[in-house]
Amino acid sequence: MKLRCLMLGVLLIANCSLFSQCPKQAEPAEGAPLVTFELDWRAVDPQFYTISVDSSGRASYCSQPHTETGETPGDPYLLKFTADPKDTADIFRLAEQLHFFQGSFDNLGKKVAQTGTKTLRYKNGPQEYSTDYNASTNPKLNELTSLFQRMSTTFELGRTLQNKLRYDKLGLDDVLKRMEDLRRSGQLAELQAIAPTLSQIANDQSVMSVARQRAHRLLSSSALAAK
Repeated sequence: MKLRCLMLGVLLIANCSLFSQCPKQAEPAEGAPLVTFELDWRAVDPQFYTISVDSSGRASYCSQPHTETGETPGDPYLLKFTADPKDTADIFRLAEQLHFFQGSFDNLGKKVAQTGTKTLRYKNGPQEYSTDYNASTNPKLNELTSLFQRMSTTFELGRTLQNKLRYDKLGLDDVLKRMEDLRRSGQLAELQAIAPTLSQIANDQSVMSVARQRAHRLLSSSALAAK
């Protein structure tokens, strides 16, 4: 029994150290309110991520790739960026309409499948509020959740592109084609945040021409979105 408790304690410590690699929230610009979204869902990849955006648009993303039980977690994926002004405005508009996340919004209970523990936080000086939920019928909450999830989709595709560029250049075209499809269907957000990776692909003569062309098109769309 003692051995079992010891093993459980070691496992809990390992899990805590895994997630402590990603900060719970970024440091905002001085005096700027901050909104943070977290998703903790061990069954998917990434199994944890956090996005922080302050009212000036200063933003960061950190995710922990999926690991199986007993595996040593790798380094987290970190990205700092300036959020699109429209997205920044939408985030803080929705936060205000949601009373800065004071109260409970998880009102579906066991009626829906688990899709990970989501947390929204708001911090403005001494004021700090948060709410945890799996699923909700609140349309404003779902709109904000969707925006952050589309950001994560974009950033994780950027992480995949970096890996493909380093280890599997022939695999870049499939990822870029998927990104073009997702962009057309409105499922990407903050594409400009991964513009350096797209630019590197577009200008790498060792990458297939069709993949470079897709990277150029995505770069053009990210530049338009940022204006």
